Amino acid sequence: GSSLSGNVAALVECLHIAEVDACAAGGVDAHTGAYTGVNCWGEEKVRRFREKFGDAQIETFYSDSLSDSPLAEIAQKAWIVRGDERIDWDEWARKKKKK
Repeated sequence: GSSLSGNVAALVECLHIAEVDACAAGGVDAHTGAYTGVNCWGEEKVRRFREKFGDAQIETFYSDSLSDSPLAEIAQKAWIVRGDERIDWDEWARKKKKK
């Protein structure tokens, strides 16, 4: 993999929070704290992305979890992030499947 500088990693995290979480976040009841939406995981993230952005392309996708594979699969290029390192998504997924 290739190393990311701290600033780039922070930017990636910020963009992830600002864009994907804005798209993928569910609702929380302000009075009870209970989750009120559909659990946004896997294919649900793709559905919400499409709902908000239509047929827009994801040019480059970053995540720290293979549970985001459905979003990675619709991206032109995807990276798994581990600390300050980014690893090609397909390479990482192949390694994980072998274990």
